Amino acid sequence: MGVRGAFATLIGALQSVVGLLTFILAYLIYYNPDILRVRDILNIQEGYIPFFILTLAVVSLFSIISGLLIIYEWTSTKEDKDEKDRI
Repeated sequence: MGVRGAFATLIGALQSVVGLLTFILAYLIYYNPDILRVRDILNIQEGYIPFFILTLAVVSLFSIISGLLIIYEWTSTKEDKDEKDRI
């Protein structure tokens, strides 16, 4: 796997996890469970909730897609290199 592959996998996985956590935060802002009171903790007014949800959803989707593409690009590059070595 090598250092480069481990680093690419780690960065891609971390970026995907950050995207997932951002999506969870957007859901908690929308749902606002009584136990957590996320809106009160973050002091978000009712009128700004759709803006925060949209912004966090877009950021989370880009982060998840980018993290998965980093992992995919590294694995496809590795497979191409292995095929060239066989020939």
